[in-house]
Amino acid sequence: MFVDRNILGPLSSDGQALLQNYDLQRLAADRLRGSPAGVQNAVITASLQGLTFSTAIVEEIACAMPPLRNSDLS
Repeated sequence: MFVDRNILGPLSSDGQALLQNYDLQRLAADRLRGSPAGVQNAVITASLQGLTFSTAIVEEIACAMPPLRNSDLS
């Protein structure tokens, strides 16, 4: 996807064409749906704050949530 496979360089023409038809919101939603419940809860809780997360608020909410079980991580 990058010229000379250098990720710090520009996209190749194939990379540009691929990204023009790429739906990042769908990719993010699919990945979130496929993640463990604990990860989903953390992302959803943090996203209530908007695009920039407040570490203090996320930590406070995380402390108030019940602890994760091993089954939540698979």
